[in-house]
Amino acid sequence: SLIINTLEAWYLFESGQPAAAQTRLQRALDIDPQFWVAHWVLGDIAFEQGDTRRALEEYERASARAQTPQIRAVVAHAQALSGDRASAQATLDALEALSKRTYVPPTALSKIHAALGQRDRAFEALDRAVEERDGRLTFLMIDPEWRELRGDARFAVLRQRMKLDEVRTPPSTKKMNFSGSSPRRRPGAFRR
Repeated sequence: SLIINTLEAWYLFESGQPAAAQTRLQRALDIDPQFWVAHWVLGDIAFEQGDTRRALEEYERASARAQTPQIRAVVAHAQALSGDRASAQATLDALEALSKRTYVPPTALSKIHAALGQRDRAFEALDRAVEERDGRLTFLMIDPEWRELRGDARFAVLRQRMKLDEVRTPPSTKKMNFSGSSPRRRPGAFRR
């Protein structure tokens, strides 16, 4: 499956296994060489490996198939970091104009502002993203596009506001019985 291979690749990549991730992505691309999400993840891998040129190529392949604000933002982010600030600014301007007519996730704008060194505007966009409950905030701690902001004190405040620093503990397992029986049913009732 395209999406299963691609998501598995993304998880492998995020867990520090880029070679295994690339193998999974190749499986997806063997099924459909134009699958834009696989190209996006390949771009993220290249970006993390310091190959901005290759990352930009993969992001542009993804963008050619899907003109979502998020993929346009990662293209612009890579453009800015590779020295093409004018193209990144043009994409930012286009997305801001688009946001007047339709919804553009604030996280998309934040990524471009961050790459252009516009930290105040990047954090303003992230604040809007929190208020709007932008789903892309799920990846705030791992997406490479926010790396430029992570050392800023405002990032720590944002994490606290989102409660990302709280330790989450699993529900108590004291009441769970993993022996095959339950206090609510007689032992062996569902065994074959």
